[in-house]
Amino acid sequence: MDPQTNRFDAGTWRPGTMDAAAVEARTQQFMAVVFSAMAMALLVTAVAAWVTASSESLLGLIFGSRVVWLVLALVQFGGAIALMRFVHALSPAMAVGLFTAYAGLTGMLFSSILLVFTGESIVSVFAASAGMFAGMGIYGATVKRSLAGWGTFLLMGLIGTIIVSLVNIWLRSPMINFLLGMAGVVTFAGLTAWDVQRLRQVAAVVPDEGFMGEALRGALSLYLDFINLFLSLLRLLGRRRS
Repeated sequence: MDPQTNRFDAGTWRPGTMDAAAVEARTQQFMAVVFSAMAMALLVTAVAAWVTASSESLLGLIFGSRVVWLVLALVQFGGAIALMRFVHALSPAMAVGLFTAYAGLTGMLFSSILLVFTGESIVSVFAASAGMFAGMGIYGATVKRSLAGWGTFLLMGLIGTIIVSLVNIWLRSPMINFLLGMAGVVTFAGLTAWDVQRLRQVAAVVPDEGFMGEALRGALSLYLDFINLFLSLLRLLGRRRS
C-alpha cells in the first residue's frame, strides 16, 4: 500500500501479508466500490421506471402483451443469476455495462408501480426502506458476532416467500399479501446485514484480479436486497391511486 495515497497498487495484495490497518483500508475501499455501484444501479432503475411510466408506447409494449412481459421477466431473472455466476469472466467495463442494463430492465418492469401507487406513498416507502437498509447495513458492518448462521434461515424464508408469492398470483388473497410483506421485510432486512458482514470478510481475502468482480457481485446482492425490501414495505404501507 502506498502510504502517500492510501491506495493499493495493482497486483500487490496478497491475503495474510498486510497488517490490520491495511486490511481495514482495503475493506473500506472495497465497500466504497460496492455501495457506489449499488447506488448507480438504483439511480438507473428509478430513471428507467420514470421514463417507461411516462411513455404510453413503452407501457403498451411491455404490459400490453403477456408474452412480452413474461419474456422480459425471464430475462431479468436469468440476468441476475448469470451476473452472479459469470461476472469474474467479464472485463470490468462489460460487467458494469451488463449490470447497468439489468438495472434499467428492472426499472422498466417496475414502472407500473408508479401508476398503481401514489407518488407520496412511493417516496415515503423509499425513505423508510433506505433507513432500514442503512440501519441493518451498519449492524452487519459493526456487530462482532458472526451472522453466518442466519444464512440458512434467510434462504429458507426467501424460498418460501417466492413460492407463496407465485401461489398468491391466483389466490389474490389480501391476507396472504400482507403476510408476504411482513415476511419480506424480515427476510431482506436480515439479508442486508448478512450480506454486508459477508462482503467485509470477502474484501480481506479477495486478490487484486478478482477485486472488481467481487465488488460488482456484492453490489448486485445489496441492490436486490434493497429492491425487495422496498417492494415488501410497499405491500404493507403503499397507498394505491383512486
